Amino acid sequence: MATAQALGVDIASLLGTRPSLPVSGDVKEAYAIVDSAAANETSAAHLAAEALTQEPDFPEDSAERNQQATTEFDNLTVTLENYMSYKDYLDVTTKSGTNPYKLAQDELASKNATAESRTKMIKRLRDLLLAKHVKGVA
Repeated sequence: MATAQALGVDIASLLGTRPSLPVSGDVKEAYAIVDSAAANETSAAHLAAEALTQEPDFPEDSAERNQQATTEFDNLTVTLENYMSYKDYLDVTTKSGTNPYKLAQDELASKNATAESRTKMIKRLRDLLLAKHVKGVA
């Protein structure tokens, strides 16, 4: 405290309670310093308040992208189920010895199914139904 007083430092200004005034000098200069300090405090307070009220950026989450992929997968699943409604045309044994309806059931039950595997199965069923000239298949 003695050193601060010897150097002419205002302890109150160090603690942030009020700006220090020069010990000697023009009164106008003293008022200018006080006004400048008050303006800086107001500006800093304004910026802090503005920072608190602005909505921070929220980066895209990989979960959101996964949600979009899940939606595509779900849409493909619904499409596959719709093609499976043509059971009378699909539940047959083809020349190659496969049963398209059972393969589609396996695709639906598969825990390893992907959007790509669903798409391939849908294309295969669609192509078979179109080859059989089934009405209502597009």
